[in-house]
Amino acid sequence: MNAGFRPFAGFKLAISAYAAIWGTGFLSYCAMPYLIGSVADGMGLGVDQAGLIGSAELLIVALSAFATSAKVRVLPRRKVALLGGVIAIVGHSLSLLTNSIEALIICRALAGVGAGMTLAIGNACLAASHDPSKAYGQVMMLLATVTAGVIVSLGYSTEIWSYYGVFGTQAIVVTLMLIPMSFLPEGDETQPEDDVSQGKVPMLPATLIVVGILLWHFCDNSIWGFSERIGNKIGMEPAAIGWLLGGGLFVGVIGGFIASSIGTRYGRIWPVCVGIAVAVACISVITSTAIIPTYTASILTYIVSFMFITSYIYGLAGELDHHGRVMAAASGAGNLGVALAPFLSGKLIASGGYGAMGKVVIPTLLIVMALSVVVGWHINQKLRLASSDSTAPAVG
Repeated sequence: MNAGFRPFAGFKLAISAYAAIWGTGFLSYCAMPYLIGSVADGMGLGVDQAGLIGSAELLIVALSAFATSAKVRVLPRRKVALLGGVIAIVGHSLSLLTNSIEALIICRALAGVGAGMTLAIGNACLAASHDPSKAYGQVMMLLATVTAGVIVSLGYSTEIWSYYGVFGTQAIVVTLMLIPMSFLPEGDETQPEDDVSQGKVPMLPATLIVVGILLWHFCDNSIWGFSERIGNKIGMEPAAIGWLLGGGLFVGVIGGFIASSIGTRYGRIWPVCVGIAVAVACISVITSTAIIPTYTASILTYIVSFMFITSYIYGLAGELDHHGRVMAAASGAGNLGVALAPFLSGKLIASGGYGAMGKVVIPTLLIVMALSVVVGWHINQKLRLASSDSTAPAVG
Protein backbone atom coordinates (compact mmCIF):
# COMPACT_ATOMS: atom_id res chain seq x y z
CA MET A 1 0.00 0.00 0.00
CA ASN A 2 1.26 3.49 -0.78
CA ALA A 3 2.74 4.86 2.47
CA GLY A 4 1.51 8.31 1.51
CA PHE A 5 -2.15 7.22 1.44
CA ARG A 6 -2.95 6.65 5.13
CA PRO A 7 -5.95 8.83 6.00
CA PHE A 8 -6.58 7.06 9.33
CA ALA A 9 -3.01 6.84 10.68
CA GLY A 10 -2.70 8.53 14.09
CA PHE A 11 -6.46 8.77 14.53
CA LYS A 12 -6.29 8.61 18.35
CA LEU A 13 -4.85 12.12 18.44
CA ALA A 14 -7.49 13.30 15.96
CA ILE A 15 -10.34 12.00 18.16
CA SER A 16 -9.10 13.71 21.33
CA ALA A 17 -8.18 16.91 19.46
CA TYR A 18 -11.59 16.98 17.78
CA ALA A 19 -13.27 16.82 21.19
CA ALA A 20 -11.24 19.83 22.35
CA ILE A 21 -11.41 21.92 19.16
CA TRP A 22 -14.79 21.31 17.57
CA GLY A 23 -16.65 19.33 20.23
CA THR A 24 -16.05 22.12 22.76
CA GLY A 25 -14.02 25.08 21.46
CA PHE A 26 -15.92 25.79 18.24
CA LEU A 27 -19.23 24.32 19.44
CA SER A 28 -20.94 27.71 19.79
CA TYR A 29 -19.79 28.53 16.27
CA CYS A 30 -21.47 25.33 15.04
CA ALA A 31 -24.63 26.31 16.91
CA MET A 32 -24.56 29.92 15.71
CA PRO A 33 -27.25 29.57 12.99
CA TYR A 34 -29.69 28.40 15.67
CA LEU A 35 -28.45 30.71 18.40
CA ILE A 36 -28.95 33.85 16.33
CA GLY A 37 -32.34 32.83 14.99
CA SER A 38 -33.77 31.46 18.26
CA VAL A 39 -32.53 34.33 20.45
CA ALA A 40 -33.87 36.87 17.94
CA ASP A 41 -37.30 35.18 17.88
CA GLY A 42 -37.45 34.16 21.56
CA MET A 43 -36.35 37.52 23.00
CA GLY A 44 -37.89 39.76 20.36
CA LEU A 45 -34.55 41.11 19.12
CA GLY A 46 -33.35 42.17 15.69
CA VAL A 47 -30.97 39.87 13.85
CA ASP A 48 -28.12 42.35 14.39
CA GLN A 49 -28.81 42.48 18.16
CA ALA A 50 -28.86 38.68 18.40
CA GLY A 51 -25.67 38.63 16.35
CA LEU A 52 -24.07 40.95 18.90
CA ILE A 53 -24.73 38.42 21.68
CA GLY A 54 -23.12 35.70 19.58
CA SER A 55 -20.17 37.95 18.82
CA ALA A 56 -19.64 38.72 22.51
CA GLU A 57 -19.44 35.03 23.38
CA LEU A 58 -17.07 34.18 20.55
CA LEU A 59 -14.88 37.18 21.38
CA ILE A 60 -14.38 35.73 24.87
CA VAL A 61 -13.49 32.37 23.29
CA ALA A 62 -10.85 34.14 21.20
CA LEU A 63 -9.34 36.03 24.14
CA SER A 64 -9.24 32.87 26.26
CA ALA A 65 -7.50 30.97 23.46
CA PHE A 66 -4.96 33.79 23.03
CA ALA A 67 -4.20 33.76 26.77
CA THR A 68 -3.76 29.98 26.78
CA SER A 69 -1.54 30.02 23.68
CA ALA A 70 1.02 32.24 25.42
CA LYS A 71 1.91 29.39 27.80
CA VAL A 72 0.85 26.40 25.75
CA ARG A 73 4.40 24.99 25.48
CA VAL A 74 4.70 24.49 29.26
CA LEU A 75 1.08 23.92 30.35
CA PRO A 76 -0.22 20.48 31.42
CA ARG A 77 -2.30 20.20 28.27
CA ARG A 78 -4.71 17.44 29.23
CA LYS A 79 -5.57 19.00 32.61
CA VAL A 80 -6.12 22.46 31.09
CA ALA A 81 -8.39 21.05 28.38
CA LEU A 82 -10.50 19.12 30.89
CA LEU A 83 -10.77 22.18 33.16
CA GLY A 84 -11.87 24.24 30.17
CA GLY A 85 -14.51 21.64 29.33
CA VAL A 86 -15.95 21.77 32.85
CA ILE A 87 -16.07 25.60 32.78
CA ALA A 88 -17.87 25.47 29.43
CA ILE A 89 -20.45 23.01 30.79
CA VAL A 90 -21.17 25.33 33.72
CA GLY A 91 -21.64 28.28 31.34
CA HIS A 92 -23.97 26.37 29.01
CA SER A 93 -25.99 25.03 31.95
CA LEU A 94 -26.40 28.41 33.64
CA SER A 95 -27.66 29.81 30.33
CA LEU A 96 -30.73 27.61 30.77
CA LEU A 97 -31.66 29.42 33.99
CA THR A 98 -31.88 32.96 32.66
CA ASN A 99 -34.28 34.90 30.47
CA SER A 100 -32.64 38.34 30.62
CA ILE A 101 -30.18 39.54 28.01
CA GLU A 102 -27.64 40.82 30.55
CA ALA A 103 -27.49 37.55 32.52
CA LEU A 104 -27.38 35.56 29.29
CA ILE A 105 -24.33 37.49 28.07
CA ILE A 106 -22.52 36.73 31.37
CA CYS A 107 -23.32 33.01 31.12
CA ARG A 108 -22.23 32.86 27.51
CA ALA A 109 -18.96 34.62 28.43
CA LEU A 110 -18.27 31.94 31.05
CA ALA A 111 -18.85 29.21 28.49
CA GLY A 112 -16.52 31.10 26.16
CA VAL A 113 -13.66 31.10 28.68
CA GLY A 114 -13.73 27.32 28.94
CA ALA A 115 -14.17 26.83 25.20
CA GLY A 116 -11.14 29.01 24.43
CA MET A 117 -8.94 26.94 26.76
CA THR A 118 -9.83 23.66 25.08
CA LEU A 119 -9.55 25.20 21.61
CA ALA A 120 -5.96 26.37 22.14
CA ILE A 121 -4.86 23.07 23.68
CA GLY A 122 -6.40 20.91 20.95
CA ASN A 123 -4.74 22.90 18.18
CA ALA A 124 -1.37 22.87 19.96
CA CYS A 125 -1.50 19.07 20.20
CA LEU A 126 -2.22 18.79 16.46
CA ALA A 127 0.71 21.08 15.63
CA ALA A 128 3.13 18.55 17.18
CA SER A 129 2.24 15.96 14.54
CA HIS A 130 4.61 15.34 11.64
CA ASP A 131 2.08 16.59 9.03
CA PRO A 132 -0.39 19.04 10.64
CA SER A 133 -2.43 19.38 7.42
CA LYS A 134 -3.03 15.63 7.40
CA ALA A 135 -3.83 15.59 11.13
CA TYR A 136 -6.28 18.46 10.78
CA GLY A 137 -7.87 16.67 7.83
CA GLN A 138 -8.62 13.76 10.15
CA VAL A 139 -10.25 16.17 12.60
CA MET A 140 -12.33 17.54 9.73
CA MET A 141 -13.52 14.00 8.98
CA LEU A 142 -14.80 13.74 12.54
CA LEU A 143 -16.36 17.18 12.27
CA ALA A 144 -18.17 16.02 9.15
CA THR A 145 -19.61 12.95 10.88
CA VAL A 146 -20.00 13.50 14.64
CA THR A 147 -20.96 17.17 14.42
CA ALA A 148 -23.47 16.35 11.70
CA GLY A 149 -25.56 14.58 14.34
CA VAL A 150 -25.18 17.53 16.71
CA ILE A 151 -26.38 19.96 14.04
CA VAL A 152 -29.48 17.87 13.29
CA SER A 153 -30.20 17.61 17.03
CA LEU A 154 -29.88 21.37 17.36
CA GLY A 155 -32.48 21.83 14.63
CA TYR A 156 -35.04 19.73 16.52
CA SER A 157 -34.21 21.07 20.00
CA THR A 158 -34.44 24.66 18.72
CA GLU A 159 -37.83 23.98 17.13
CA ILE A 160 -39.15 22.54 20.41
CA TRP A 161 -37.43 24.63 23.13
CA SER A 162 -36.13 27.71 21.26
CA TYR A 163 -32.76 28.97 22.52
CA TYR A 164 -33.03 26.82 25.66
CA GLY A 165 -32.69 23.83 23.37
CA VAL A 166 -29.49 25.27 21.89
CA PHE A 167 -27.84 25.76 25.29
CA GLY A 168 -29.02 22.43 26.70
CA THR A 169 -27.71 20.52 23.70
CA GLN A 170 -24.35 22.25 24.02
CA ALA A 171 -24.08 21.30 27.72
CA ILE A 172 -24.77 17.64 26.91
CA VAL A 173 -22.31 17.56 24.01
CA VAL A 174 -19.41 19.06 26.00
CA THR A 175 -20.07 16.63 28.86
CA LEU A 176 -19.66 13.74 26.42
CA MET A 177 -16.51 15.33 24.96
CA LEU A 178 -14.72 15.15 28.32
CA ILE A 179 -14.17 11.42 27.71
CA PRO A 180 -12.05 11.66 24.53
CA MET A 181 -10.35 14.83 25.84
CA SER A 182 -8.91 12.73 28.66
CA PHE A 183 -6.67 11.05 26.04
CA LEU A 184 -4.92 14.27 24.98
CA PRO A 185 -1.14 14.27 25.54
CA GLU A 186 -0.11 15.94 28.79
CA GLY A 187 2.96 17.76 27.44
CA ASP A 188 4.69 19.01 24.30
CA GLU A 189 5.44 15.94 22.15
CA THR A 190 7.30 17.74 19.34
CA GLN A 191 9.96 15.56 17.71
CA PRO A 192 13.32 17.21 16.87
CA GLU A 193 13.05 16.25 13.22
CA ASP A 194 9.64 17.95 12.99
CA ASP A 195 10.82 21.30 14.35
CA VAL A 196 11.92 23.09 11.18
CA SER A 197 12.09 26.43 13.00
CA GLN A 198 14.33 24.98 15.79
CA GLY A 199 11.94 26.30 18.41
CA LYS A 200 11.87 29.88 17.08
CA VAL A 201 8.63 31.43 15.86
CA PRO A 202 9.07 33.16 12.43
CA MET A 203 7.14 36.32 13.26
CA LEU A 204 6.21 37.67 9.81
CA PRO A 205 4.77 34.44 8.32
CA ALA A 206 3.22 33.62 11.70
CA THR A 207 1.46 36.99 11.73
CA LEU A 208 0.30 36.53 8.15
CA ILE A 209 -1.24 33.11 8.76
CA VAL A 210 -2.88 34.23 12.01
CA VAL A 211 -4.46 37.16 10.13
CA GLY A 212 -5.40 34.81 7.28
CA ILE A 213 -7.16 32.41 9.66
CA LEU A 214 -8.97 35.31 11.33
CA LEU A 215 -10.26 36.49 7.95
CA TRP A 216 -11.09 32.94 6.87
CA HIS A 217 -13.33 32.34 9.87
CA PHE A 218 -14.92 35.75 9.50
CA CYS A 219 -15.87 34.85 5.93
CA ASP A 220 -17.04 31.39 6.84
CA ASN A 221 -19.18 32.42 9.80
CA SER A 222 -20.70 35.21 7.76
CA ILE A 223 -22.15 32.43 5.61
CA TRP A 224 -22.65 29.75 8.26
CA GLY A 225 -24.02 32.02 10.98
CA PHE A 226 -26.78 33.36 8.72
CA SER A 227 -27.42 30.19 6.71
CA GLU A 228 -30.57 29.49 8.74
CA ARG A 229 -31.84 33.02 8.06
CA ILE A 230 -31.05 32.73 4.34
CA GLY A 231 -32.82 29.36 4.13
CA ASN A 232 -35.78 30.72 6.06
CA LYS A 233 -35.97 33.70 3.70
CA ILE A 234 -36.35 31.46 0.65
CA GLY A 235 -39.01 29.29 2.31
CA MET A 236 -37.21 26.43 4.14
CA GLU A 237 -38.47 25.18 7.53
CA PRO A 238 -36.07 25.06 10.56
CA ALA A 239 -36.05 21.24 10.66
CA ALA A 240 -35.31 21.07 6.93
CA ILE A 241 -32.45 23.53 7.37
CA GLY A 242 -31.16 21.39 10.26
CA TRP A 243 -31.10 18.33 7.99
CA LEU A 244 -29.39 20.33 5.27
CA LEU A 245 -26.65 21.69 7.55
CA GLY A 246 -26.18 18.40 9.39
CA GLY A 247 -26.27 16.42 6.16
CA GLY A 248 -23.92 18.97 4.65
CA LEU A 249 -21.37 18.30 7.37
CA PHE A 250 -21.68 14.57 6.65
CA VAL A 251 -21.09 15.20 2.95
CA GLY A 252 -18.22 17.48 3.95
CA VAL A 253 -16.27 14.41 5.10
CA ILE A 254 -15.13 14.30 1.47
CA GLY A 255 -13.08 17.47 1.97
CA GLY A 256 -11.48 16.21 5.19
CA PHE A 257 -10.82 12.77 3.70
CA ILE A 258 -9.01 14.23 0.69
CA ALA A 259 -6.88 16.47 2.91
CA SER A 260 -6.01 13.67 5.34
CA SER A 261 -5.23 11.29 2.47
CA ILE A 262 -2.87 13.48 0.48
CA GLY A 263 -1.47 15.76 3.18
CA THR A 264 1.21 17.88 1.51
CA ARG A 265 2.02 15.40 -1.28
CA TYR A 266 0.77 17.95 -3.84
CA GLY A 267 2.18 20.97 -2.06
CA ARG A 268 0.82 23.54 0.36
CA ILE A 269 -0.21 26.33 -2.03
CA TRP A 270 -2.33 24.82 -4.79
CA PRO A 271 -4.77 23.01 -2.46
CA VAL A 272 -5.64 26.29 -0.71
CA CYS A 273 -6.04 28.15 -4.01
CA VAL A 274 -8.33 25.50 -5.50
CA GLY A 275 -10.40 25.24 -2.31
CA ILE A 276 -10.91 29.00 -2.00
CA ALA A 277 -11.85 29.30 -5.68
CA VAL A 278 -14.63 26.75 -5.12
CA ALA A 279 -15.76 28.53 -1.94
CA VAL A 280 -15.96 31.88 -3.75
CA ALA A 281 -18.19 30.39 -6.45
CA CYS A 282 -20.49 28.83 -3.84
CA ILE A 283 -20.80 32.00 -1.75
CA SER A 284 -21.71 34.10 -4.78
CA VAL A 285 -24.66 31.74 -5.35
CA ILE A 286 -25.69 31.31 -1.69
CA THR A 287 -26.00 35.07 -1.13
CA SER A 288 -27.99 35.72 -4.29
CA THR A 289 -30.23 32.75 -5.10
CA ALA A 290 -33.91 32.41 -4.21
CA ILE A 291 -34.18 28.81 -5.47
CA ILE A 292 -34.12 26.11 -2.77
CA PRO A 293 -32.39 23.34 -4.83
CA THR A 294 -29.68 25.78 -5.96
CA TYR A 295 -29.19 26.98 -2.40
CA THR A 296 -28.99 23.38 -1.19
CA ALA A 297 -26.38 22.34 -3.77
CA SER A 298 -24.28 25.44 -3.08
CA ILE A 299 -24.34 24.91 0.71
CA LEU A 300 -23.29 21.26 0.33
CA THR A 301 -20.41 22.12 -2.01
CA TYR A 302 -19.32 24.99 0.19
CA ILE A 303 -19.14 22.78 3.29
CA VAL A 304 -16.89 20.30 1.41
CA SER A 305 -14.58 23.18 0.46
CA PHE A 306 -14.63 24.46 4.07
CA MET A 307 -13.38 21.11 5.41
CA PHE A 308 -10.63 21.03 2.80
CA ILE A 309 -9.47 24.65 3.16
CA THR A 310 -9.46 24.59 6.97
CA SER A 311 -7.21 21.51 7.01
CA TYR A 312 -4.58 23.28 4.94
CA ILE A 313 -4.56 26.76 6.45
CA TYR A 314 -4.31 25.37 9.98
CA GLY A 315 -1.68 22.98 8.66
CA LEU A 316 0.37 25.99 7.54
CA ALA A 317 0.18 27.41 11.09
CA GLY A 318 1.25 24.06 12.53
CA GLU A 319 4.23 23.73 10.22
CA LEU A 320 5.54 27.16 11.20
CA ASP A 321 5.89 25.96 14.81
CA HIS A 322 5.39 22.32 15.80
CA HIS A 323 5.39 23.33 19.48
CA GLY A 324 1.89 24.64 18.83
CA ARG A 325 2.26 28.31 19.72
CA VAL A 326 1.31 29.64 16.27
CA MET A 327 -1.55 27.17 15.86
CA ALA A 328 -2.90 27.93 19.34
CA ALA A 329 -2.75 31.67 18.64
CA ALA A 330 -4.36 31.06 15.25
CA SER A 331 -7.24 29.26 16.97
CA GLY A 332 -7.84 32.39 19.04
CA ALA A 333 -7.67 34.53 15.91
CA GLY A 334 -10.09 32.16 14.21
CA ASN A 335 -12.62 32.61 16.96
CA LEU A 336 -12.11 36.36 16.80
CA GLY A 337 -13.04 36.17 13.13
CA VAL A 338 -16.01 33.98 14.03
CA ALA A 339 -17.01 36.54 16.68
CA LEU A 340 -16.83 39.51 14.32
CA ALA A 341 -18.97 37.85 11.66
CA PRO A 342 -22.42 37.92 13.33
CA PHE A 343 -22.08 41.59 14.26
CA LEU A 344 -20.42 42.99 11.12
CA SER A 345 -22.30 40.80 8.68
CA GLY A 346 -25.52 41.46 10.56
CA LYS A 347 -24.96 45.17 9.94
CA LEU A 348 -24.25 44.53 6.25
CA ILE A 349 -27.39 42.42 5.89
CA ALA A 350 -29.53 44.97 7.73
CA SER A 351 -28.34 47.74 5.41
CA GLY A 352 -28.00 46.01 2.04
CA GLY A 353 -29.28 42.42 2.26
CA TYR A 354 -27.36 39.17 1.82
CA GLY A 355 -25.91 40.35 -1.49
CA ALA A 356 -24.07 43.15 0.33
CA MET A 357 -22.52 40.60 2.66
CA GLY A 358 -21.34 38.53 -0.31
CA LYS A 359 -19.64 41.56 -1.87
CA VAL A 360 -17.50 41.92 1.27
CA VAL A 361 -16.85 38.21 1.92
CA ILE A 362 -15.61 37.29 -1.57
CA PRO A 363 -12.79 39.89 -1.80
CA THR A 364 -11.77 38.99 1.76
CA LEU A 365 -11.42 35.35 0.73
CA LEU A 366 -9.05 36.40 -2.04
CA ILE A 367 -6.90 38.12 0.60
CA VAL A 368 -6.88 34.84 2.57
CA MET A 369 -5.64 33.08 -0.56
CA ALA A 370 -2.82 35.59 -1.04
CA LEU A 371 -1.67 35.33 2.59
CA SER A 372 -1.71 31.52 2.44
CA VAL A 373 0.39 31.54 -0.73
CA VAL A 374 3.04 33.72 0.94
CA VAL A 375 3.20 31.51 4.04
CA GLY A 376 3.26 28.32 1.98
CA TRP A 377 6.14 29.71 -0.08
CA HIS A 378 8.05 30.55 3.14
CA ILE A 379 7.63 27.01 4.50
CA ASN A 380 8.72 25.48 1.19
CA GLN A 381 11.85 27.63 1.21
CA LYS A 382 12.70 26.68 4.80
CA LEU A 383 12.24 22.99 4.09
CA ARG A 384 14.27 23.21 0.90
CA LEU A 385 17.09 24.94 2.79
CA ALA A 386 16.96 22.41 5.62
CA SER A 387 17.06 19.55 3.12
CA SER A 388 20.09 21.00 1.30
CA ASP A 389 21.92 21.55 4.61
CA SER A 390 21.30 17.94 5.70
CA THR A 391 22.68 16.53 2.44
CA ALA A 392 25.70 18.85 2.25
CA PRO A 393 29.06 17.08 2.85
CA ALA A 394 30.75 17.76 6.17
CA VAL A 395 33.68 20.19 6.06
CA GLY A 396 36.82 19.69 8.19
